[in-house]
Amino acid sequence: MNSKPLDLKQSAAILKIALLSTALAGCLGEQGADTAPAQLVIEAPSSFAGGRAMPAARATAKGQFAYTHELSIAVAPRFVSAHFERAKTMCLEDRALRCILLDASTNANALGPSRPNARLQLRLPHESVDHFSKVVTSPVKSEDVNDLTLIRSATRLDDLGRPIADTKRRLEQLENYRERLKSLEARTDTRVEDLIKIANELSQTQSRIEEIDEQRRRLEERVETELLDLSIQSETPAGGRSRRSNWCGDARRTSSARARRRP
Repeated sequence: MNSKPLDLKQSAAILKIALLSTALAGCLGEQGADTAPAQLVIEAPSSFAGGRAMPAARATAKGQFAYTHELSIAVAPRFVSAHFERAKTMCLEDRALRCILLDASTNANALGPSRPNARLQLRLPHESVDHFSKVVTSPVKSEDVNDLTLIRSATRLDDLGRPIADTKRRLEQLENYRERLKSLEARTDTRVEDLIKIANELSQTQSRIEEIDEQRRRLEERVETELLDLSIQSETPAGGRSRRSNWCGDARRTSSARARRRP
């Protein structure tokens, strides 16, 4: 039996779908705006050794969290370059770490009155962070242990549970909408002008799906790995006392870490 051609009500329904899609996209955008991740900051006191805030953060966090670690050390000016090269080489060449170097900069070899410093930003799987942090906060060759000071060790946790769930929900809504459009496109009685509108709407919907899916992948990457920001400054440590890593005591000292929630 031949299908009847689309009547005016059916054509109007197609146009209504196109209009609703615009409203849907706006609504999804508003939902995303209300799902900013909650944050928890755990900072080790300056008397703690490198990375102590990290195990404390893992012991505290339950759920889908993105970890951002900040390590800042002070060394004698002549050792800035050695610390920088060691950290960079370790990230790039130690395949077991599965490290991704995102940014690396230094003025250690620059001429002029400015004091040398360096900074590295990298991403590591959970199991590699503690080892990497312990190594980069230890002395390099020929450096005295008393010439290395840990200035800062802090970990920020971003709770991505809600943004990830929201992104998945938005994807599901758009994918269902795409299937409805395909069903209309497959009808044998759809008019040419309506087919053109449906094809255009399908293209826009597919673009939105790909964009949101990329957001989802980035959020999940942040949960599956950890971001580490290492700052190397040139100073002469005061007091002659090193603050080296003592990872064995980390789990027992989590109660000493100061945790505060950001508004």
